[in-house]
Amino acid sequence: MGHFIIFLPLGPKEHRFLNLVHGSTWQLPLNYRVSKPPYGNSFNMTARNVIFITLILFNLFGCSTPKVASTQSVNKQAAIDAADIDQTPESMISRAEKDLLNAKHENLEFFAPLHLKQAQNSLGRAKSYLANPPKEQPNASLSEAIAASTFIQKGLANKKDVMAYLKEGLAHKRILESLNAPSLYPEAFTQAMEGFSRLITLIEEGKPSDALAIQGPVRADMYSLEIDALIHKHLSQASQILAKADDIDADKYAPFSYLNAKHKIDSTENYIRTNYRDRSGIKKAGEKSLLLAKIAYQTSLESRKIVNMDNRETEQFVLNLVKRLDDLNALNSDKALVPQTIKASLLHIESQLSDDNTKTAKLISENEALKAQTLALISSTKKPLSTEGSDVGRDIEGDEVSVLETFEPEDINDELELDAEEQGFDSIEFAEDSNF
Repeated sequence: MGHFIIFLPLGPKEHRFLNLVHGSTWQLPLNYRVSKPPYGNSFNMTARNVIFITLILFNLFGCSTPKVASTQSVNKQAAIDAADIDQTPESMISRAEKDLLNAKHENLEFFAPLHLKQAQNSLGRAKSYLANPPKEQPNASLSEAIAASTFIQKGLANKKDVMAYLKEGLAHKRILESLNAPSLYPEAFTQAMEGFSRLITLIEEGKPSDALAIQGPVRADMYSLEIDALIHKHLSQASQILAKADDIDADKYAPFSYLNAKHKIDSTENYIRTNYRDRSGIKKAGEKSLLLAKIAYQTSLESRKIVNMDNRETEQFVLNLVKRLDDLNALNSDKALVPQTIKASLLHIESQLSDDNTKTAKLISENEALKAQTLALISSTKKPLSTEGSDVGRDIEGDEVSVLETFEPEDINDELELDAEEQGFDSIEFAEDSNF
C-alpha cells in the first residue's frame, strides 16, 4: 500500500479517542504522515473532523478483518492432518457440527466471537468443497472441517483466557444483569458491552496486554450504568410518588413533608453515586425515601381537603373525628370521653393504652416466674429407682429370682399433685404416667 499524506492537526480530544480505541501506547501507522495544514486557518474544524473520522474508520475496518492469532497455524496444521487422517470429509463435517452446537452452549458467541465466526466459515467451506471439490486441493473439504473443529477448541481455550484476564469485568457484567440494566437502559448497556467485546477481540487476536490497557473507559461506562440502575431500583417509586405530590401542590399544602421527602431522595441519590457498593445502606436510604414520599403525598391530600372545606364541612369533619375517638376509647374504658380538645382525647387514649401494656407485661412476667418455679418443683420430685433395703429381686420365701426387665431412672415419672390454684395455669406441663 502506498503512503498517504494527510494534513491533520490532532487535538487532545482526537488523541484521547485514539488511546481509547487502540490503547494508551497506540500510534498512527507508519504509512500515514501527519503534519500541520499548509494553508494556515483555511483548514477549518469541520474538514478536520471529517478526515479524522475517516482515518479512524479506515484504520479500524479498512486495513484487514480481525482474525484470531492462530489462524495461519490452524489452517496449515489442518491441511497436514487432512493428508494423514483416516477420516472421511462427511464424518469430520458431522463432528464439526457437533462441536459448533457445543460452542453455542458454551456461549462462545460472547467469549470467543472471532473463533466462532471462523469456525462457521470453515464449516461452510467444507460443505461447499464437499459438493464441488477444487482440483488443486483434493482434501479441501476435509481440511476445512478439521479447521472448524480446531477453531472451536481454541475458542474454548480463549474463553478460559477471557475469564482470567477480565474476571472483574465479567463479575461487573453479572451485577448489571442482576440490576436489570439491559432492560432499563438497553442503549447504554449495549454500548458498554460493545466496549467489552472489543477487549475480548483483542485477547482473541493475541493482545491481552492491550485489552487490559484500555479496559478503564469500558469499566467506567459499566460503573455509570450500575449507578443509574441502582438509582432506578431504590428511588424510582419514591420519585414517582413525589411527582404525584407535585401535581396536587404538595409544596403548598404539606410544605414540610414535601421538602423533607425531596431532600431525602436527593441525598440518597448522592449517596448512591458515592457509595454504590454499600447495598445495605442504599436499601435503607431508599426505603426511608419511599416512606417520606408517601407521607408527603398522603398529608398533602388530607391537608388540601381540609383547607378547601367550608364551615359546615369543617364542623362535620371534626364531629366525625370525635366520634372515632369515642369508639376507640370504648375499647379500653367503660367511661366516655369528656368534651375536650382532640389533642387531649388522644393523650387520654394513649395513657390508657400505656397502662394496659404495663399491666399485660406484668402479667406475662408473673406467669413466666410461676412457670419456672413449677418446673423446678417438678424436677426436684424426680427420684431414681433404688433396690437397696428392699425385697425387689426376691420371692416371699427368700429365694433368688430373675429380673426380666428394668427401667432406667429417667423413664419413670412420678405424677405431681398440684394445688387447685396451680392447676389453673394452662402453660404448666404435667408429668405423664409411664406405661409399665
